[in-house]
Amino acid sequence: MKEQLIADLAPYLENYDRIKEPLTQVFRQNNTLSTTEKEIFEEASRAWEAYLVSTDGQELKFLISESDLPGIQQKLKSIFDSKVFEILKILLEKTGLDAGSFSIGLNIEAEFFLGFTVTIGLALGVGINKGVSSCEFLSVGLTEGIDEGVLVGVQFGLWSNAPADLGGFSLATEVDLGLGVEIATKVVYEAKGSSKILGVTAEIGVGEEDGVNEQEIYTFVFGTQDLGGFFRKTYQTERSNLLIIESIKCIHPKNDGTGDENEIFFTFRADNITNPYYYPTYDYMSMKEGYTWNCGRSIWFDETIEIFLYDDDGNGVRDSDIITEDPIRINVLDFKSTPSKVYKIDYKDGLDNIEYEITATLIANHK
Repeated sequence: MKEQLIADLAPYLENYDRIKEPLTQVFRQNNTLSTTEKEIFEEASRAWEAYLVSTDGQELKFLISESDLPGIQQKLKSIFDSKVFEILKILLEKTGLDAGSFSIGLNIEAEFFLGFTVTIGLALGVGINKGVSSCEFLSVGLTEGIDEGVLVGVQFGLWSNAPADLGGFSLATEVDLGLGVEIATKVVYEAKGSSKILGVTAEIGVGEEDGVNEQEIYTFVFGTQDLGGFFRKTYQTERSNLLIIESIKCIHPKNDGTGDENEIFFTFRADNITNPYYYPTYDYMSMKEGYTWNCGRSIWFDETIEIFLYDDDGNGVRDSDIITEDPIRINVLDFKSTPSKVYKIDYKDGLDNIEYEITATLIANHK
């Protein structure tokens, strides 16, 4: 189970140092809690304790014990359907709330990822975003002073931004917001040294000696699920041959009407695999004319590989522009007399000329 958890979390740690600003930023007016906000967090704490002893709560704890991250995500989707959260939902409908989102997330402190915590959760629109906005998210935190004693806690958050705009870097600092020793509260800032506040959180299930004082966080926001699902695959079964996609060169980008560069990612499928792998797993590489991306992606395969190149417009392959007019098809026989081969994308689309080169190298052949 631990190996699968590592595979599921790997793409998020892979892109931890990629800085992206949220689409729209608004900021909280103060670093204290109003009476209503205290009431919300206190009720959330009470409801969570009741949820844990319910049938649904027991199912969630089992998924946690199995390190089943996709299962945890599916369970969280319906968590607010539980009757124990009815009072909390009423409180969140109060007018005048200084927030655009309310979130619930599970904190997973994985001891085999030294210094990292992961929060997987659900954010709902409140205030002006009530009923019109929600998202799933996953936050990766680089933590100072982490202990390995607590593997799971729950985090509730009130955020200034709408759910879709919660992504990017932030810095959470532990502050006493008057909720007592059983609830650890944090103020979340735009960046280290900034006074701009994105939100406040309350964490339950983390003892005082197990908590953290400061945490750098990167949040991935997911809208509707695309072909790859919430957790895209990273682990590949070993096959007969190992190939490296050495580089992708942009000779002339596709004109998407928004500038002179493409935000490139690609998908690949080996042999009879149905659902594709993505690279980067949750990101893209901005490429202009003449740029070369030394991507170095390894692919296990037996006979064939199929690759599609995309210009990222958000939400995976569904809403992105496809760059490959036809898929790049790689066959093991392509390397019979040479270890490397260049595959070309070169075609016209109206007045637009799209041209890329993909260099692949066969580095292991077990047949």
